[in-house]
Amino acid sequence: GTCPNRASAELPLFVDFRDLFLETADAITLGGSGSAPYGSLGVNLYTIMERMLYGKNNDGTLMINDLVVNSITEAQSGVPGKLDFGETEIMSFLNPPFLENATNIFRDLLTGRVEFGIGGLLADNLNTIVTPLELLQPTTEATSISNEVNVGNSEYPDLRA
Repeated sequence: GTCPNRASAELPLFVDFRDLFLETADAITLGGSGSAPYGSLGVNLYTIMERMLYGKNNDGTLMINDLVVNSITEAQSGVPGKLDFGETEIMSFLNPPFLENATNIFRDLLTGRVEFGIGGLLADNLNTIVTPLELLQPTTEATSISNEVNVGNSEYPDLRA
């Protein structure tokens, strides 16, 4: 098929994730139209994502650990499953001082410098994602998706941060 011309098509303002990601019967079960208004590309990509990320490796671990987590963390820290920001400041806040002269005690207290920061973040054993795992899971609400990621269990090392 061809994509509809946006100017002439009567397309909804919001995307219904049930119809975008799910097969007809599954979309209808969750309250979608099941009419595939977005074509089949979204359904096909979602199915491929589920097979690739939710599948299991020969050792029983989820494929998302190797395909996504290990790739990202090794590129960042050099170690699969570890994010290391060392001395990097991740977030900081510095309040701006008042420009006018303070005339009362409460304003005097507020004109002091307040600084807040987070840095030196380390997270290890991130490559122990286990079931249940949900990514971009459509719900009974058209514009809502559910995500659930569980890291570690009694068989894997503890997540360290």
